[in-house]
Amino acid sequence: MSQRPIRIRSLEAEPGRKSFGFIEVHDPLGVVSALPLGIINGTGGGPTFLITAGIHATEYPGIEAVTRMYKRTDPLNLRGALLTIPCMNIPGLRLRTPFIVPFDRKNLGRVFPGNPSGSPSEVIAHTVMKEVLPLADYVMDCHGADFDERVFPLAVCKQTDDD
Repeated sequence: MSQRPIRIRSLEAEPGRKSFGFIEVHDPLGVVSALPLGIINGTGGGPTFLITAGIHATEYPGIEAVTRMYKRTDPLNLRGALLTIPCMNIPGLRLRTPFIVPFDRKNLGRVFPGNPSGSPSEVIAHTVMKEVLPLADYVMDCHGADFDERVFPLAVCKQTDDD
């Protein structure tokens, strides 16, 4: 095994193992959010892929897709690593708030790279940018199907000539 353990705060996964837990995010006003995080560490060398969802907390299909991906991925069949954040906006999920983090009424998707001394949204963004994103070689953020959205015109992908 050429992989090394992956550690984010107290959450750790050895090669061939997976681990799931929560990172507490504290903002200057005393609001505490729990950021769910899954680590799947494969058995061989390879890139690290981060997949996130729930920036807009009522975009349930992405949240469900990332949750299923974590549950169904076997680390023994994985080269590299997979990091998952199934829902970045847990306050919005709990309060069923479309588009914004309810504590500061900001769109989490618009505050990156965040601010460690800022509002709840800014601190969540800063935590992801500083503690999770640097471990990733590739990142995909899932969006779509919020309460009143049509997602087809918002789908973005890069087309290449390599089949």
